[in-house]
Amino acid sequence: VVNDMGSWTLGKHIVLKHGNNYYTLYAHLSKEYVSIGQTVKKGSIIGAMGHTGRVVGNPGTHLHFGAYLGNEFGPYLDKHFDPYKLYR
Repeated sequence: VVNDMGSWTLGKHIVLKHGNNYYTLYAHLSKEYVSIGQTVKKGSIIGAMGHTGRVVGNPGTHLHFGAYLGNEFGPYLDKHFDPYKLYR
C-alpha cells in the first residue's frame, strides 16, 4: 500500500504497488482496511465500497478501479494500461 489518503475528487482511496511500476487504484471507498506500508496478499479485503469524493449524479455505492503505469508519487497521473497484464 503506497497511498491511502483521501482527496476531494477520489474520496477515500487506496493505491497498491504491484512491482515494475504497476499500480492499481481503488477509489470512493467508505472504509479502508489497510494502511501505508502494509503488504497485502491476493484476495485480501482492502476496503469497503462507498461514494466518497466527487461523485457526479447519484450512482450510489460503487468502486472506481484504475490500473496505471507510473510512479509512487502520482500513479494515477501517468499512463493507463490493460490490468489483465497483472493477472497473467
